[in-house]
Amino acid sequence: VDYVTIASTGNATDFGNLTESRSRNSGCNDSTRAICAGGNPFTDTIDYATIQSVGNYVDFGNLTDDRYGAGGMASPTRGVFTGGNANPVYTNIIDYITISTTGNAADFGDMANAAGGGGDCGDGIYALFAGGRYSPYAGWAGQNRIESINVFTTGNGTSFGALTSKRTNGPAGAHGETRGLFAGGTGAPPSPGTKNEIAYVTIQTASNTTDFGDLTQQRQQMGSCSNFTRAVFGGGTSPSNVN
Repeated sequence: VDYVTIASTGNATDFGNLTESRSRNSGCNDSTRAICAGGNPFTDTIDYATIQSVGNYVDFGNLTDDRYGAGGMASPTRGVFTGGNANPVYTNIIDYITISTTGNAADFGDMANAAGGGGDCGDGIYALFAGGRYSPYAGWAGQNRIESINVFTTGNGTSFGALTSKRTNGPAGAHGETRGLFAGGTGAPPSPGTKNEIAYVTIQTASNTTDFGDLTQQRQQMGSCSNFTRAVFGGGTSPSNVN
């Protein structure tokens, strides 16, 4: 696990380690705790760490099933995890946790479409999940739909709008108080390949995305975070260490 100070620029610094090695895990946070859930190899593990200190993550509890590539978003008190690859198919499950406690995730509702490997953002009330693969997986099975949930309630996802193109392996999501960003990812025919596009939406208003600008280069499977003013996109493939 690495960390950066978002308000400044500079290279990442070591923070600590997860409880187990895994990729394509999902994250969310409140003002105190960072949460890491699921991952590949298939696991239902949920870990947490205290953001203001450095050190290793510790066990929080478990998701309702093993999966990777789920979306992750939070309100000031609650974390949610949407969809993901549940082996051998993508799932529509939405789980939630109370971040300030420890314990297993509980059922929140269902996505309108089972998918994983997309991007997510939110304003602390509404969470958006965009793009991703769906079942049955057949090559470039990307989507361009965006779904929305109200994190404070429980219930099923509803249609919000669409990305400008079908994308999976991301796009990585980040957000301010009102605006959400989706960056990079892998396209699907008729426009395959790794992308550098950044698009935005106003989180409180259902709509399609609008062009924001471009990443410094084409990347997929990035990590992302923000401080409500600046968004940071780190790692990914093509290449692997740019932020």
